Amino acid sequence: MSEVDEEELEEVSCELFQKPLSCAPRSLSCVEEDFFMLVSEGKVWNVKRLVHCHTKGCGSVGFDVNCVNFEYSNAMSIAVENGNVEMVKYLFKLTSASKYCTLLKAIHIGDVEMVVFLCEKMRADCDVSQQGEDQDFLENLSPLVVAAMNGHFEIIGYLIERGHSINEPHNPECFCEKCHQTLRYSDPLELAIRTWRTYSAMSNPSYFVYITCDPIHYAFKIHRRLIKLSRIESSFNQRYEELARKIREFAACFAGQCKCLREMELILKKRNTPKEKLTKVYQGEYPRLLMAIDYDQVEFVCNPKVQIALQQKFFGTFEDFAYFSNTTKFFYPFVRILTIPTSYFSFLLHPTSKTATFYASPVNRMLHFMASYVIFLFMLFFESRRDKSVSRKCLVTSFWGKAIFAYFCGWFGGVVSVFINMRPGRFFHDKWNLYDVVTLTMFGLTMAFGIASVVHSKMPCIPGVDRKYWASLDPQLMAEGCFVVANILAYMKLLNFLEVHKVIGPAVVALFHIMKAVLKYAVVSACVLLVYSTAFSNFYSYYSGMSYVDRSANETSFQEESFIDWISSFKTFFWIISRRTEVPAADVIVQNNIVRHLFTQTIGYIALGSFTLIMIGLLMNILVVSMTQTFPSKPYDLQKSWIYARSTIYLYFMHFPVMPPPFNLLPQFYTVRYLREKSYFEKRCKEEDLCDYIKLMNILAERYFNTMKNRGDEKCTSKRHFKTKTRIIAPKTRCRSI
Repeated sequence: MSEVDEEELEEVSCELFQKPLSCAPRSLSCVEEDFFMLVSEGKVWNVKRLVHCHTKGCGSVGFDVNCVNFEYSNAMSIAVENGNVEMVKYLFKLTSASKYCTLLKAIHIGDVEMVVFLCEKMRADCDVSQQGEDQDFLENLSPLVVAAMNGHFEIIGYLIERGHSINEPHNPECFCEKCHQTLRYSDPLELAIRTWRTYSAMSNPSYFVYITCDPIHYAFKIHRRLIKLSRIESSFNQRYEELARKIREFAACFAGQCKCLREMELILKKRNTPKEKLTKVYQGEYPRLLMAIDYDQVEFVCNPKVQIALQQKFFGTFEDFAYFSNTTKFFYPFVRILTIPTSYFSFLLHPTSKTATFYASPVNRMLHFMASYVIFLFMLFFESRRDKSVSRKCLVTSFWGKAIFAYFCGWFGGVVSVFINMRPGRFFHDKWNLYDVVTLTMFGLTMAFGIASVVHSKMPCIPGVDRKYWASLDPQLMAEGCFVVANILAYMKLLNFLEVHKVIGPAVVALFHIMKAVLKYAVVSACVLLVYSTAFSNFYSYYSGMSYVDRSANETSFQEESFIDWISSFKTFFWIISRRTEVPAADVIVQNNIVRHLFTQTIGYIALGSFTLIMIGLLMNILVVSMTQTFPSKPYDLQKSWIYARSTIYLYFMHFPVMPPPFNLLPQFYTVRYLREKSYFEKRCKEEDLCDYIKLMNILAERYFNTMKNRGDEKCTSKRHFKTKTRIIAPKTRCRSI
């Protein structure tokens, strides 16, 4: 090897094995170690003497006052962590450390006096560009965001008074030009983290009690925003769900600070729309409770104090019903069949009497509706037993059919009344309202097809033939089919009434949870079924109709109609779920058994076996989920779901007419009185004084933070407080909405 090659090899080896650069800070000198030790001790005079001893003639210090230790902490950071304000004041002039990072660290610790000093020195609001590099904080992190994330109440108020604010991100579904540019040119990870930190600050109660006069309304709206973000930001969905959970708990805990029924009613009666819009939107007796239902605030609705106020309004003067036994409550609607005429004449002749007021309470509306609905179910039973030998007969032509039609009209009027009292979004938010709409639609189709059948039979071109000669889509057949479906839906509505029962209600709620879980697995099963049915369609089509005669046993075997076409394949795999498909369904029969197609038959058996195993696994998972939903690990969750479902029923009958179907179609003076009160609702709202509500919010906020301070669950106050007396709440004249 030549000398030139050896020199090149040495250069390459030197490049490969050169000493790597270390990311650790340099070692401190003895003077710098003494400097850090004196700063940690907190004696300013000793630090000054050390600096004075090492000051050169030109005025510069003989060591690096901005040095960092192995933890990347400088002297200013140590002084801030120790809470030594005097040391921070001295080092503020001595060192050139980032003042912005120092302010953020002081805010993070929660030292109010130090934050006030730094803000005064830095003069009002701080520019983000002054932040510098710091490993503890991200870029573009404002002081108010840090204070709000840590829940330092006094610091938040101080920063807001100095003009600090949080730039609220746009709606997650916003596609404006600014959002488009941000998504296009920003780093995705940095944007996601910054968005989460911003919402973490905005969702802290210590922050939004300063910027709004209605913390409950703000909590509802930001909760919906967090739920949207949890669905969009899949990587941070658990963090957003955790923030949403804390917001729900805050709204419930905040309302739970009420100490009397008057305070709770003042919250529940708070209007949600501006006064000039009240003529278009009627919000009922408890608008805030309806709003909680709209925003799915389960914890707020299930709060015991909210439930006491709701039950007080629901039972009215019939408070004894709450103390009846469960058996008495179950059979009491049958007794109320006899009181329906009495209540009607009370509303008709003397609507202002105590009897009319008693029967107008929501609990009596519910009991009368149940009583009339029981009669309606008996009418459906007798109508379903009608003789089918009569060729053409419309539902409304029979006696029971006319009674059913009258009840249908009254029920439809009641649903329309509830729809008018509630806005469409709120009406269709309840699953039972959708159920009523579907049930009424099926009854309407039954009557429409019945009338079409009678008209169809009277046409001169249509002969009066027997039923067996009718077309498959004959109006009479379609009317009878719709009537059967309507019957099923009508009887299943009994589950809605059973949800109110204290013992049976939780079981009904658990049933709905089971159905939701089963529906998910049903979708998976349907996908697997479609895959197998499509793959094996026409697989045995050649063997259709073939047979084999076994002369020794004198038996004839025919080819099964299993994989002949798509329909037969679908039926074969579908009936495997209920074990109706037998093993010979996969056999291949060749005419006269000339040759046995074993490979094709093996593929058929593998298909049946694999599909059976998949279905068994899915059914076992459904069984496990059903047991989990019926017997949950936390019975409180099931109880809470039942209370929420019962509350929706209570609110429904608060908006329902005072008379049940079909008596609500008859004239009554109480309805006139109800409409008159509704027309003057705006006038009453204008006369309300919102000062009481704002004062109540201040009182509840003070109670809430005192409760959190005693529990130690939340940083409701800073570590060091103002020396001057400051108000705990500074209510604003207007609310900032999300």
